[in-house]
Amino acid sequence: MFSPCIDPGHGGRGWEPVFNLSMALLLRTALVEKHPEWDIEMTRELDLINPSRPARAEIAMMHNAQFTLSIHANASPTGDPREHGPLWFYKDEVGPEKQIGKTILDALFGSGLMPRGEYIEEGTGRVRPMKGNMHQARPVGWTRRSYSVLRHHGSRPAGLLECDYYTNPKARAWLESMEGKKQLVVAMIAGLETAEGLLVPKGPTP
Repeated sequence: MFSPCIDPGHGGRGWEPVFNLSMALLLRTALVEKHPEWDIEMTRELDLINPSRPARAEIAMMHNAQFTLSIHANASPTGDPREHGPLWFYKDEVGPEKQIGKTILDALFGSGLMPRGEYIEEGTGRVRPMKGNMHQARPVGWTRRSYSVLRHHGSRPAGLLECDYYTNPKARAWLESMEGKKQLVVAMIAGLETAEGLLVPKGPTP
């Protein structure tokens, strides 16, 4: 049996904590329907609860979660409203997290999202590279970064999805739309199914 943990990032008031929780709850509902055999845990289920990073990892460990998916929305560090696109953060180059993230991002890009490092120029409709984009060297959307929320999980696999930039008006409208939420849920389910295939021991072939 597969035991994933869903971690809605942050907590308290504000757009992002509320969005993170709403996405996590939608994901859990869809997972219960599609995979009733999975044992699903969440690090929080209320808006105003904001567990510490070590507490989130402890919840996952107490549940004996095989993989933790942390859900976030991004904000442009430069204030550029054109910044957009999902990102996947993981901590182990040789572990399963990279492949899990690739599955999620491939599903999102396949649904029509543009990779980071590019934007559509208004007026011409041409695809242009972002100038000064801090992640332009990795425009496909995944990156390795030692986020503390991931480090606290120790050797247990965990990954963090930045769904898109809520500081970009168009991206925020997509994040708030039911179509955007459905695309994110489908992509995250695909990622968790990949996690199950990589992490759950296979039984003997009859």
